[in-house]
Amino acid sequence: MFQLDTKSPHSIYEQVVSQSKELILTGVLARDDRMPSVRELSRSLRINPNTVQKSFRQLEQEGYVYTVPGKGTFVAGREAIRYDQERADRALAQIREGCRELLLLGLTPDQVREEVERIFRDGAAKAAAAGSGPGPGPGSEETGAAAGPGGEETNPAAPASAGGPSETDGPAPGPASAMDAAAGQPLTGGGKEKER
Repeated sequence: MFQLDTKSPHSIYEQVVSQSKELILTGVLARDDRMPSVRELSRSLRINPNTVQKSFRQLEQEGYVYTVPGKGTFVAGREAIRYDQERADRALAQIREGCRELLLLGLTPDQVREEVERIFRDGAAKAAAAGSGPGPGPGSEETGAAAGPGGEETNPAAPASAGGPSETDGPAPGPASAMDAAAGQPLTGGGKEKER
């Protein structure tokens, strides 16, 4: 479940936090699921327990998990997640810039929208596969040198602040997508969700 990349530019602490967030936001770890204990995770990953404790403390400060004294650490509901607005704004700016770049390369707005939506579909399929197949659960002994998912938390539900759609683009069909954010339209839904 957790895999550390010793060659990653990200610290072990950052990798544990990032992978925990991805497991929670993709539904592999559901609300009220027990996280592996500090001892279990530090032993399975062969890292210092203080690193795991620091990671769990960060996750708790951001609302991803909660601790019940004497019982352990558990996954909180999505509504408890407190995202970093500044990081969300930076990520949305990158999405807008990437979409503009694709348009400058000659893709139509519909092609860009489809590519962005494909990213979300592929992510959902990956999450479904990760959560449904046989595999190790929390506290398993799985380790490895494969690169971790490295997902950063952002919230596309934050209102976009720059630009706007051209009159020829028209509204995006179906549910709100990152293309709406790239076009400067506020996203609908109001739930705090992960960008990736």
